[in-house]
Amino acid sequence: RIGNTPSGPWSDPHGPPWPHSCSQAPPVHEPIIDDLAAPAAAHRCPRAGVCGGCDWIHLPRTHERALRRATFADTWQRHGLPAVALDTLEIVEAGDDGLRDRTDLQLRARDGRVVFAMFAASGRGLVDVGACPALSGPLRDLLEVLRSDPPPLARASLRLRVAPDGSRGVWIDAANEDIRDLLDEGTWLLRALAADLHVEIGQRRKSVVVRDDGRPGLARTPALLPWFTTWLGDVAVPLFLPVGGFSQAGHRVNRLLTRQVAAAVAQVDAGAGLTWVELGAGAGNLTIAALGAGAGRVDVVENDPTALAGLEQTLEAAAGVAGGVGTPDRVRIHRISMHRAAPQLAELLAGAGAVLADPPRSGLGATVDTLLELESASSPTALVYVSCFADTLCADLARLCGAGWQVRTVTGVDQFPGSSHTEWIVVVARGDT
Repeated sequence: RIGNTPSGPWSDPHGPPWPHSCSQAPPVHEPIIDDLAAPAAAHRCPRAGVCGGCDWIHLPRTHERALRRATFADTWQRHGLPAVALDTLEIVEAGDDGLRDRTDLQLRARDGRVVFAMFAASGRGLVDVGACPALSGPLRDLLEVLRSDPPPLARASLRLRVAPDGSRGVWIDAANEDIRDLLDEGTWLLRALAADLHVEIGQRRKSVVVRDDGRPGLARTPALLPWFTTWLGDVAVPLFLPVGGFSQAGHRVNRLLTRQVAAAVAQVDAGAGLTWVELGAGAGNLTIAALGAGAGRVDVVENDPTALAGLEQTLEAAAGVAGGVGTPDRVRIHRISMHRAAPQLAELLAGAGAVLADPPRSGLGATVDTLLELESASSPTALVYVSCFADTLCADLARLCGAGWQVRTVTGVDQFPGSSHTEWIVVVARGDT
């Protein structure tokens, strides 16, 4: 969903957007690739085929759509899932370009030159993204601001983000000594704050503040701000998180995703006001969508304390919008991991009518075991599974279907045009329901 790594250019495992933090990365001097292939000029991105950010951007959109469907079908059938379930497969999309309001880049300063780059498609070297067509206009503007006055660092990883109200944020992850030098130098950080940039630094995502002596320093805890929007029905609700926190890629595509998830929840709930268990809730993006779709109560399972703090603020904001009165009272928060077989998780699942899951790329893990161990009388009747990684999605579904669960609907959300990555929403029901 975000980031650019050698193993998955636009993917996001719900964790750090690069394979290693800069404080741990070896001082490798990757080559900067300047020789952009001439044939790429015919495509909508001059870096097509060279930059690893969008691995399908060289394809016509019609071919890309067909390939998206075919590759998913291949993964689906390779895991032994019923081909007939894909007869009604629908893939929805929000547009062709300019959909990303958040991106992750590599900063390198070398020989008097500063580049804001992604890894090359070959996995060797870096490619400056230029005026990347995947970025929204406001995000491209933020990138140009940083190009005109880059952080004085030789090597760093960056996350850039633009909020719905136009606020701009930068998360900088660099080696500890480089972060210390950046704070000691101070002048760039003060200029960034004066330009209304919100800057976060390090793996703990602490915000840069101005101390009493006028020097830049770091806040004690991450600042949770409305960097994103979720939806309670048709009403926008601010989503609170750090700049470096997890969210979907862009505002328009998230509106599309939450609408599809809400439709799946409404299909399962059917007006019954069921109790749902939500696995991997984060700051509440899909929690709010589920409540807007009629879920009676949501038991949230999340293990990240920063995400849970953001969720609490999101719920407070939801209570203040039209139709949101009482929203916080319909949510119970449980700080536990979905990846370990725990009695508390089993108890929650046994008391739930349905499950909404948006796990990381590693999938549901031990939760599948827990679901299969429950007696039919106490097992949830349905699962709405949201995933950006088809392999683990299909592997988990194959285990459930092998125990009698049945696929009801499959929907794709094309959040990343030009790339092979897709968000998938699958509804499966227990076989005796």
